[in-house]
Amino acid sequence: MLVYHGTTKSQAEAFLLNGIDAHLLHPRNISGPQSNTPGIFVTPVLEVAKQFGRSVVAIEVEYSDLSVPPNLALAGADLTAALNNPLEQQAFLTKRIEPGQVTLAYHEEPRHFT
Repeated sequence: MLVYHGTTKSQAEAFLLNGIDAHLLHPRNISGPQSNTPGIFVTPVLEVAKQFGRSVVAIEVEYSDLSVPPNLALAGADLTAALNNPLEQQAFLTKRIEPGQVTLAYHEEPRHFT
C-alpha cells in the first residue's frame, strides 16, 4: 500500500537517505499542539499530504504497518474509518521503514516574487 507524508525538504532528503525510524518522536508541521507520541502521520491521498509540507515522500507499507492516529483512537475510530475520514484521510506509522521503501512524490520550490 502506498501512503504519503508531507514534510520539509531537509526531512524528506533524510528519509530518502536513511529511511524512517517511526519509533522516534518526529516534529510535526501542524498549527495545533505537538504530540509526544512517536511516529508519523501518513495519508493515502497525495493532495492531503501536500497540505503538510513542501515535500512529500511516498512510503510503501503493508496495511498491517498502519494504526489509528492517536487523536482518532481516543474518539473510538478504527483504521478503515481513519483512512476514509472525509475531513482528512490519515493513519499513523510507528515502525522502521527502509530507504528503499521511500521515494520523493512531490516537491515545491519556494516562490520568489520580484
